[in-house]
Amino acid sequence: MQIAREERERARILWLVKESEWQSAKHIAARYQELYHEEMSVQKVKNILQLFIDEGLIRAKSTRQRNFARNVYSRNEPTLISEEKL
Repeated sequence: MQIAREERERARILWLVKESEWQSAKHIAARYQELYHEEMSVQKVKNILQLFIDEGLIRAKSTRQRNFARNVYSRNEPTLISEEKL
């Protein structure tokens, strides 16, 4: 059951990447929620997109697509909690 759900999410996100003409992960997450009425976090979208890039399902053929792929990786890095929040 869980595997089927994950596969469905992956297929939907892959379609949304192409449909949205390589918009940001934030845009894709919002569009996912709008179309499918299911929760989708930006971080989860980034993780799935990172898998697609690693598996070669998404290939950067243009500058816009290369920038998109670079942003997925660079924004996926862990961030430190600032001292003010501690």
